[in-house]
Amino acid sequence: MTVSLSVTPTPHNEATSLTVTWAVTPDQSIGSPNAVSITEYDAAGNQIEATNQFPLPSSGPASFSGLMPDTTYYYQLCTYTSDDIPDCSLWNAYSGHTKSTSSPPPQETEVQILAVQTFPRRLIKPQGLSYYVTQGNGFNLAWVASAPIDPSVALYNASGAFVKGLNIGGNPTSSGTVADFEVPTPGVAYSVAIRGTIFPGGQVTNWSPPVKFTAPVNTHSLQEFLTGSALKGSNGVKLFLPVPAPGQPHRVRTVMEI
Repeated sequence: MTVSLSVTPTPHNEATSLTVTWAVTPDQSIGSPNAVSITEYDAAGNQIEATNQFPLPSSGPASFSGLMPDTTYYYQLCTYTSDDIPDCSLWNAYSGHTKSTSSPPPQETEVQILAVQTFPRRLIKPQGLSYYVTQGNGFNLAWVASAPIDPSVALYNASGAFVKGLNIGGNPTSSGTVADFEVPTPGVAYSVAIRGTIFPGGQVTNWSPPVKFTAPVNTHSLQEFLTGSALKGSNGVKLFLPVPAPGQPHRVRTVMEI
């Protein structure tokens, strides 16, 4: 019979172990081997470990552990007949390579702005209040992330200089909206970007690609102002105007900033 080796990383094990098996092919030769042994060497030919004899026709396996990851090791096969005299291959006739311990780089969490909706100056009625207040020009945006984040928004001018920011806070989530973000100047070009803090872990994502927009100018039409505020003026405009300071009259143009 003839014997050949197969060397593979140990299945379902750490990167520091190799498994050696052998295959037996029967033939009619005289003095067929009845046992094998395996000797392990490093790349320089230094012996590391040798097994005891394994009786044939078994096929192993023999396990060699405590090895370096991502490293090639060499194996010598010795066969034995009844006279117990070994017939050995070259020390580097067989080889195996241990697994690598390096993990694939973690995927970065990506954040993207889906839409930006701008609005002009308008009147709003905050929850819990019985009267309206003015809200300056601004925008709402919708965003999505590939993992739950605690988002932050940054506003830039047309030159790319930072203007203002906002930390949203709350429970980390992988999508959401930012509502009623006011801009300093109507009719001016801006861009907005968003990033987030990842939980758990606390790492901060990269900024999303910026989205450009131009803030709307204040309307000079009272009807458009009321329509943009989702109001009807049939009952009188003063009904909706913010309460002025004591002694000050209601001024529609002041509220509209025109």
